[in-house]
Amino acid sequence: MFTLKIKKPSLSSKRITFQINPERMTLVPMITVLVLMSFICFALSDLFPFLSYASLGITLLSFFTYSFLIIRKRIITSYTFLIALTLLSLISVTVTNVQDIKNSVYDTCAILLYVFLLQYYIGRFQFILTCFAIALSFCVYVNFLHLLTHPALWMTLKDSSGYLLGGNYNQMGIRMIVALGINTLCVNYSKLWLFNLIPLLIICFISLTLLGSMTALASFTLITLIYIIPNKFLQKIAVVTLLIFVVLFQVFIVFNGKGIENNELAVYFIEEILNKDITFTGRTRLWDSAIRIITDSPVWGYGYVNTTWFITKMDSFAMGPHNMILAILINGGMILLMLYCALLHKSYHYIKPYLNKRPTILFAACIVTSLFMSLMEMYQYPIILLMPSVAYFYAYSQKNIKETRI
Repeated sequence: MFTLKIKKPSLSSKRITFQINPERMTLVPMITVLVLMSFICFALSDLFPFLSYASLGITLLSFFTYSFLIIRKRIITSYTFLIALTLLSLISVTVTNVQDIKNSVYDTCAILLYVFLLQYYIGRFQFILTCFAIALSFCVYVNFLHLLTHPALWMTLKDSSGYLLGGNYNQMGIRMIVALGINTLCVNYSKLWLFNLIPLLIICFISLTLLGSMTALASFTLITLIYIIPNKFLQKIAVVTLLIFVVLFQVFIVFNGKGIENNELAVYFIEEILNKDITFTGRTRLWDSAIRIITDSPVWGYGYVNTTWFITKMDSFAMGPHNMILAILINGGMILLMLYCALLHKSYHYIKPYLNKRPTILFAACIVTSLFMSLMEMYQYPIILLMPSVAYFYAYSQKNIKETRI
């Protein structure tokens, strides 16, 4: 509690005391979340440089402010500690290998800021979740307006520049899935959120259809099918089935790289059953190249590498391995992968008792769908860690969990 003491000019010299409680503030966390989500979701540096610097500055200032408030409160959750350890591991390897230290620090501050916000306002979780839902919806709607006012982005040959949401048409889908998932979770508090959720889903479909992003469009078709399943038990079965598919695909197809092309059964399944190119539009070539470079540093990885590193060290066919697990192994090796899996496990462990409500099941479906999308693409850490963080703190807010003092 901060105390502001003002001495009133009078003969009696009475003292008026105003008390400011950061935990009860409304406008400050709303603005902080809006700026933070804009920083994470929008590619402002090329389109609006001033807004890019402004959002970065506010994000860093907010990070230090809420870091102070968390330290002052002297309470930390096990998830906050684990995610801080994960990010520290990534930064340590990045510094050791002299890689992209600047952006790794920026992403770390962004991730820790939304974790600190979720923890600090845990007593008002519905409010802080609403802030995230509104901010993410704002990003999707503004992006749709940007697409409508810039038809060249989807009517002509796609380029890698000019896109607002994610900076690339392949990066839009994951941000839309996150927005959809968090808005879905809000339905647990009020069915009025359906008046935003349904238009949001339609806008996402239209945006992705205009762009022709097949991975994202297939994922949204999949999540829509799960949404309309009338039975909660069948929805759970669908989510578990999708998760099993993700694990099997990662182990038996992605980790085989180009070797999958020599497997007759795999060729038949992919080409005849899935009606896909056996190389997944050249991705097996990238997976094979990533696996080769990973074997040279399997434990620690190479740190937070940039585009130049990917092009010079890996195949120059495209940037990066186009698979999130391979990207994690490149960045931090087996250590970072185990920490990432531990974060997912902790989120699932905490939210599991609350998977008896349809919105929570569908929120879990969005998380699994994001893992499905990650089979074919690699995404920034701030966006892929947001939903697991919300899942943990949603469960944390529902029951009295013993906190750890620092």
